Amino acid sequence: MLPAMLPTTLDDLLDIHAIQRLKHRYLRCLDQKDWDELATCFTADAHASYGGGAKELDGRDAIMAFLTESMGSTGMLTSHRCTQPEIELLGPAEATGTWALEDVVIHQDFGVTITMLLPGGVEMLLYEPRHPTAI
Repeated sequence: MLPAMLPTTLDDLLDIHAIQRLKHRYLRCLDQKDWDELATCFTADAHASYGGGAKELDGRDAIMAFLTESMGSTGMLTSHRCTQPEIELLGPAEATGTWALEDVVIHQDFGVTITMLLPGGVEMLLYEPRHPTAI
């Protein structure tokens, strides 16, 4: 992995902002179960890891199938909040991001509420060339 680059140009700052917007769009679409818009958050060859690596998925279609199957119930209400973004540009086509995550799940089908706090954050490789629109 390359060492992180400090943002030095307007394009760097625009990239960081676009990554933050992408993350927030992903969370909003997930919570609203807006599956069509959520799919636009991923490139066709995206890779996702859920449950601390327990579930590894390759490709937009596999990721969306997993999300719609596991979170598609209208009795499952979620609220994801990511704060304190630490975006590191690694090069012109690669960045990592770490966020503090709070996830509240109310599963009415089973009568449970689960709250998870991950202050250490969530990491992911984020983007392709300048001004990302998909993971």
